[in-house]
Amino acid sequence: MSAGAEQHVASYEVLVEGEQLAREHRDRIKEIRVVDDLRLPDVCTLRVAYPRAAGIDAMPFEIGRALEVRLGATDAFAPASLFKGQIVTVEPEFGEGGCSVTIRSHDRSHVLHRSRRVRTFQNQTASDIVTRIVEDAGMTADCEASGEPHDFVQQDNETDWDLIWPSPSGSASSSWSRTPSPTSAVRAGEGRSSSPGRARCARSARG
Repeated sequence: MSAGAEQHVASYEVLVEGEQLAREHRDRIKEIRVVDDLRLPDVCTLRVAYPRAAGIDAMPFEIGRALEVRLGATDAFAPASLFKGQIVTVEPEFGEGGCSVTIRSHDRSHVLHRSRRVRTFQNQTASDIVTRIVEDAGMTADCEASGEPHDFVQQDNETDWDLIWPSPSGSASSSWSRTPSPTSAVRAGEGRSSSPGRARCARSARG
């Protein structure tokens, strides 16, 4: 490594299920890439090399395990947490020189994108609804009180994320109505602004 690189390359730590990687696995990491997205789950990608496939059977990366990446300046006392998520894919590639494995992780909010639902909420505030959705997904919501309760809110064949996050136009993406409606024709996204409380709660769901 050049003198210039030593001055600028950050220190890092990778943890799986809260435990730091053993040196034999840490030294095999060739690339760490973290992509932060406002409306989609954050993604962390690791590329790990296993020459002649030696040690690949003992690698600690398994789908469903928690993964954390910490990053810090070269002179920092300890790296700070940059990414926390869950391993969703493990992709081996075999070649003449051995094997490389790409490990892809998403932050925990990815569970809110998994399936579409049809359900209703009655006499609940936006923060109450978001708290329920996030806790049902196994996370903790940190929501500010959002004012008066809505008479009727409908989730109309939408993902949980689509329900609690405003659309790109700044309008609510689902049926947030002050008046009960027997059909799905009333959409809060039609000429109504989204609730700031929902956006704040949606961001907290990433933790």
